[in-house]
Amino acid sequence: MSIVWLILAALAGVAAIVVIVDMIRFGRAKHKAEHPKAGIADAGGLLYVQGNKTYYKMPKSGSIRKIADYPMDLRPGSPDMVEFTRLMNQAREEHLADVKESKVAAVQNMRDVAKEEAKEVIK
Repeated sequence: MSIVWLILAALAGVAAIVVIVDMIRFGRAKHKAEHPKAGIADAGGLLYVQGNKTYYKMPKSGSIRKIADYPMDLRPGSPDMVEFTRLMNQAREEHLADVKESKVAAVQNMRDVAKEEAKEVIK
């Protein structure tokens, strides 16, 4: 009887994985259906042209930002997409540098506090 439950649990696990993968694929297809000529950015956002303007839909919040007042060429490798990708990578590097700098500052603050506490304990 336990083998039957094991087989049922395995089938349920496989079914769950298939459903999750299908949901992810549907989400990406939905973005493409909304904007057929959209380009998916490396960060996960959606870059698309609507009217004569280019917009970027943020991946987590879903907020939409206007990128350009003209329709950008969203084909992979086009000058517009190369520039957009370069700027996104530059912003990512700057953000990582800011995070690293704040961590270094936090460690320095902890050292300063520890030194002050050590002086108080020694007195």
